[in-house]
Amino acid sequence: MRRVIDEWCDNIDAPGEEGPAWKQIVSRDPSVRRGEVTPENRYRSVRKLYRMTTKHKFFARQARHEKLVAACRQVIGDNVRLLQSMALLKPPGSAEKRWHQDNAYFRLTPLDVMGCWIAIDEAFVANGCMHVLSKSHCDGIALHKLPGDTHDRDPSNSGAVLYGLAEVPDTSEVTALPMNPGDALLFHGAL
Repeated sequence: MRRVIDEWCDNIDAPGEEGPAWKQIVSRDPSVRRGEVTPENRYRSVRKLYRMTTKHKFFARQARHEKLVAACRQVIGDNVRLLQSMALLKPPGSAEKRWHQDNAYFRLTPLDVMGCWIAIDEAFVANGCMHVLSKSHCDGIALHKLPGDTHDRDPSNSGAVLYGLAEVPDTSEVTALPMNPGDALLFHGAL
């Protein structure tokens, strides 16, 4: 993964039209973009990699792996389509990911959307593994907003990193989902 990030970061600085196109693929952590944090290396500056399956054959093969596709079909039926391929990285000192439901960002109907997370590094409670509110997908999409807002808004604005549930769940009702490298987690888009 570090090799891919280095290669893609090199592409950002490419001359001509290629460089700006890669800036839409490699997203640096907001604190780095604002100049608040100077990471020790480029790898630690990257928060997200977008459109991975369109830029790298390895990720394209993984997204179409027969076991993954079969598991998706078990959950949502035969009409399986790839909506997004992305890596979320959490460099030390980066902002937390707020409580959210993925389909609050996508706003797709019907809600037959699921996510698949494949851990690259160990994810445990101390370093920020995913936590879920059991059966929350049964209630549909809850109100999401930016801190200080009084209404739901389209998350595509510049504050999308802060967009999240209007009410944080009670921690006694939350389940942590620790994962080892290579583990896969399939989850409903409204969970």
